[in-house]
Amino acid sequence: MVLQVENGEPFNHYTLKHINIFRGPHNLPKSLTIPTGPCGLSLLPNTIYLLSGKINGTGLSATRCDQLFNVVSPYWFEVSPSLVKELNNLQCSS
Repeated sequence: MVLQVENGEPFNHYTLKHINIFRGPHNLPKSLTIPTGPCGLSLLPNTIYLLSGKINGTGLSATRCDQLFNVVSPYWFEVSPSLVKELNNLQCSS
């Protein structure tokens, strides 16, 4: 994680390893930008998360409000088997 300032606002920048992509292109960027403060997420290195967010140019962005669960850190191990099944069976356009 690297803390940077863009347009006067602090952001954390992460490099991701995508394990599973449920929706969207399978060649997603590996760069993730997350704001600090109440809208941000607390991510730990070498930890698996279920994240959702937006593609913005050459990178990804995510906020707390973008997540499926209203939690600060959506750990993968907390995702229920029924939700995993739903995610694997998504039939929506990218």
